[in-house]
Amino acid sequence: MEVGFFYLDEAALCPHDTFRVLQGRIRQPGYPHRGWLTTTPKGKNWVYRAFEPEAAGDGGGQWTAERHARYSLHHWTSHDNPLYRQDPEFLRSLEESYGIGTDFYRQELLALWVAAAGLVYAQFDRDKCCLTDREIPPLRDFMVIEAGLDWGTTAPGCIIVAGAHKTGTVWVLDEVYQRGTVVAGNPGNDWVSVARGLREQWNVRMFRADPEDANAILSFQQAGLPVTKADNARVPGVRQVQALIAAHKFRVVEGNCPNFLAEIAQYHWRADKDGKPLEDADPAKEFDHAMDALRYVAMGLAGTGTMTGGPGASLVTRRETPRKY
Repeated sequence: MEVGFFYLDEAALCPHDTFRVLQGRIRQPGYPHRGWLTTTPKGKNWVYRAFEPEAAGDGGGQWTAERHARYSLHHWTSHDNPLYRQDPEFLRSLEESYGIGTDFYRQELLALWVAAAGLVYAQFDRDKCCLTDREIPPLRDFMVIEAGLDWGTTAPGCIIVAGAHKTGTVWVLDEVYQRGTVVAGNPGNDWVSVARGLREQWNVRMFRADPEDANAILSFQQAGLPVTKADNARVPGVRQVQALIAAHKFRVVEGNCPNFLAEIAQYHWRADKDGKPLEDADPAKEFDHAMDALRYVAMGLAGTGTMTGGPGASLVTRRETPRKY
């Protein structure tokens, strides 16, 4: 394909190669050849390194005159959005939910590049852990597939689908990550509908949900979905995931899980008054929607005895070519 221009939204949720491929396509004759990217920062990722002047020159913040002529960076906060200014209560609800001054607030509302100190999953190596959907093993080789569910309406909610492979490797297969979604009552656009679609696609055996919302769990039960209260012990859940990463038994389907990958690169321990990370105390309540769902499903898979194909294992049977929900 030869194009005259391109526009890439949520660039920070895309691999750097997405931009490179688009850049290589801008060669249609007779056009000025321009590309636009918009995104929430999502940490100091490739977008930051490529386009933020402060990242240039090993942090010296100096772009060459040639680079200034070729690229420009523009910054707006959520408060600058005229649509939001018409409904100030919405912004106030986000400020209350995110916590004014937190890293999540600074990233999501102020559009600042946030580099979290004391990463919980510091050993996670995207290059080693991420694979494409073409590299998913045959699904008959998964002992069980389950999902973790973190409820959210104003704040994002998330479902993470993960499977325990017969080799003992846990695969994060898919995610649904969205804001403003009710639990039930809006067929086709509620969490019950999302869960049904994921269950059909992946043959999810159990949804392990945040136990703090009993009414939401009841709605799932009434809809006939297999759901149970998740084990919400934070540090044990984190340790379970850390052990998988350390043992090289953790894989993520990159194209299916952009928000998961954005969060895992920013999920960090709480800090003391001097800013020192408090490991083993508790992760900060920021960048944690997909991370909470991950803990729930990781603890659930560990409890089934299928991580190593042990007692209670049951083979998954379903279509070999999954449909993307």
